[in-house]
Amino acid sequence: MPLTAKGEEIKAALVKEYGEKKGEQVLYAGENKGTFTGIHADSDPAGLRGIRLDACLAGMKDTLDRMDAYCARTDNQELEKQIITLTRTAASSEDPELKEAARKRLIELKKRL
Repeated sequence: MPLTAKGEEIKAALVKEYGEKKGEQVLYAGENKGTFTGIHADSDPAGLRGIRLDACLAGMKDTLDRMDAYCARTDNQELEKQIITLTRTAASSEDPELKEAARKRLIELKKRL
């Protein structure tokens, strides 16, 4: 990214004091630390990058909310299918142990709904 006039001035002073390589290192270290601000020309003067990011995050949140709702519906549908199957099994079975196991599983599944 190109330097601003302020950035060029600071870089020139640092290069003069420390030499080309070390002066540039000090410049970018100072920028990262926050000592030097406004040394790079703004490639997004209108701040559109932030607006696009906000819109993207809002869209992602909406998508995640819809996915959560879909998963909840799908889970409930799957649970309802299991309940129906277990109810039929318990009703048609002559084995008391199987009926009891199906009844206990039904109770567990109904709690999850």
